[in-house]
Amino acid sequence: MKLITRLSILSLLCASILPASATLLETFALPGSQETTIWTNLSSGNTGLAPSSGTGMLAPVAPGFQASAGLYSYMGDYSITLTKTGLAWDAQTVILQLEVAPNPDFAWPYTGGPLLSFNGGSQNLSTTGYAYIGTEFRADVFGGTTFNTYAFQWDLSGVPDSITSFSISVPLSVHTSTVAVQVDAGNTYVQAIPEPSTWLLLGLGLATVVIFRTRQNVRAGGCFPPSNVTRD
Repeated sequence: MKLITRLSILSLLCASILPASATLLETFALPGSQETTIWTNLSSGNTGLAPSSGTGMLAPVAPGFQASAGLYSYMGDYSITLTKTGLAWDAQTVILQLEVAPNPDFAWPYTGGPLLSFNGGSQNLSTTGYAYIGTEFRADVFGGTTFNTYAFQWDLSGVPDSITSFSISVPLSVHTSTVAVQVDAGNTYVQAIPEPSTWLLLGLGLATVVIFRTRQNVRAGGCFPPSNVTRD
């Protein structure tokens, strides 16, 4: 059996047996009007991917699918689409949070990270803020997997249009598992997340840890992908 086949099967098992757990999604209190939508159950048991609170639509794009613990793909890269409509005010900022176990063989955020479009258009705006929030360990028969929570922010205050709906596309690599998503939209822009450059050195420092732990985990027969950050 080829190595890639072994890893594919192992990854699918890991994605399927992770138990439900509390998430590390951050609570952002934005000034003015705010709408928050949270998905903490992305498993195959949540038909239609109904949010646990708030309103909105979330869906994986093939070959991504709903595994027993969350969204996953072992056949190739996939993405997640998130849509919010019917805002009663002009959205000036959007904050997206993802709890994922990224494939450490690829840079994160993957292919530049999430892109936002508004009012039915295809503007594909890149994020203006990015932060690592924290980790949580989920036990399984292979020893466990660490999921990392990241936040992305868009500054929409300079957009002349009144934004009453938006969609977000999140690119994800093969063997990446997603277990929770949250989106906050507000009618006042406040920089709640640091500029991406603030986290550049931190990301470079973690890269070595990612590679080292990946090799250790594969040799030991652990879940793939393993964690890329650990909590003290």
